[in-house]
Amino acid sequence: MANAHPHLGGTGEVAVVHNGVIENYDLLKRQLQAQGFRFQSQTDTEVIAHLIASYLKGDLVDAVRKAVAQVKGTYGLAVVSPRFPNMIVGARLGSPLVVGLGEKEMFLASDPSALVGHSKRVVYLDDHQMCILSPDKWQIMDDEHRAVTATVDTLDLETNDSDMGDCAH
Repeated sequence: MANAHPHLGGTGEVAVVHNGVIENYDLLKRQLQAQGFRFQSQTDTEVIAHLIASYLKGDLVDAVRKAVAQVKGTYGLAVVSPRFPNMIVGARLGSPLVVGLGEKEMFLASDPSALVGHSKRVVYLDDHQMCILSPDKWQIMDDEHRAVTATVDTLDLETNDSDMGDCAH
């Protein structure tokens, strides 16, 4: 399943899940290959994973910010790293991304229905925003690394609103 998410960047320094389309992925892929990055798939998501890994010097948030500045297209990203085990970084441009606020846990999804049963409070990211999530804290930032005051909304969906009927998945 080489093309299945998540995709790893570098030698496993980051893992990325991505919704969207990266229009300049071929150019970025060639540049990364010239730097010695090896690809296991044909996806634009793996390009993002390696791009983030190429910028990862000590700050995962900064690496994601630098990487998305190189990307042309749309993305809703979730990024994790074993070097930062209690952190999820999300970034959005043109693809939806929503943060679920829980008790001593945070969630990140591309659709609020995925958060039903896990969180009643959500924050919808706007284009060019990033989120930094840890089990007990969350922050929204703009693409200039400035803190953004976010609106916390109540998730109005109920479990049976996203019922799968007789389907297992």
